[in-house]
Amino acid sequence: MMNKNYISYIFNIILVGIIAYLLFFNNKPTVDIKEYTDKIDSLSIVIETNNKKLDSLSNLENQQETNIKNLKEQLNVVSNKNKNLKKKYEQEMARYDSMSDNDITNLFTETFK
Repeated sequence: MMNKNYISYIFNIILVGIIAYLLFFNNKPTVDIKEYTDKIDSLSIVIETNNKKLDSLSNLENQQETNIKNLKEQLNVVSNKNKNLKKKYEQEMARYDSMSDNDITNLFTETFK
């Protein structure tokens, strides 16, 4: 019997200890709404700033795409001119190659008169 009372006594002490711990020592964290609203406000400002930066980068990207498109068009024009000049050069070279020495001499003398 003594053993049964002893176990019951220990169990009651442990139970009282757990209840006392939960009531007095296990404090729930207090929720500070102002702290969270301040964090939300500061994060909103950061989000707005980042959105402005994103918009400016998008505008810059659009400008660069337009510039690239214009430069490609200019490059195509110059490339076509070069192709035409190369074709003319090859035609002239073929004409000079087919000429005799006398024809070339006459051509140069007529050119520098």
